[in-house]
Amino acid sequence: MLIAQCKEGHGSEKFYSEMGKYESSDEIKKDLMKKFVMGKHKVYYMLKATEKVKLYMVTDMDDELVAHFRMEKIDSDEILDKIYERHGDKVKILASPHASTTLATLQ
Repeated sequence: MLIAQCKEGHGSEKFYSEMGKYESSDEIKKDLMKKFVMGKHKVYYMLKATEKVKLYMVTDMDDELVAHFRMEKIDSDEILDKIYERHGDKVKILASPHASTTLATLQ
């Protein structure tokens, strides 16, 4: 679940275009192993995350833009119901107020 207003949009144009170039994290990983390009690793991690879990986003951005980043837009009043329905009421939820500068991993 990502709750992000995104008042400045989707980030860099480079990130946006790179997200559209690759179908999988394996595909971009091959390119990165040949030649590392700063910033492209963020696309790798985003693709890797979306391959493992369903990401919902509460945002002001339009649906097509959210889908471009392989997430599903959802209303804020629906998100917790959706999570509890899918994972039960014992689910652990992480709130990260500085998510844009944080790389969270599951252990």
